[in-house]
Amino acid sequence: MTNVLVKGDMLSPHARLHWESVNDPDIMLDEHTLRPLEPPADGNPYRISDLKNYSLAVSGDVFRWIIDFAPLEVLHRVIAP
Repeated sequence: MTNVLVKGDMLSPHARLHWESVNDPDIMLDEHTLRPLEPPADGNPYRISDLKNYSLAVSGDVFRWIIDFAPLEVLHRVIAP
């Protein structure tokens, strides 16, 4: 999964992150829990149970924002082994 700041920038506590698969942009993560979202009704069907193992790719700017402003749950999910 890769991410991008879709609202604001790394200095804005109100910025929002968008997480999506590099292989299939229909596969996205919830910005607050970093867990897979249900597939869109008109998109590529997949089972969330198939998405148990995934890696996150985080840029330096986004990592800085996560440390400074993200909910602790997001920070823990990004740095947890």
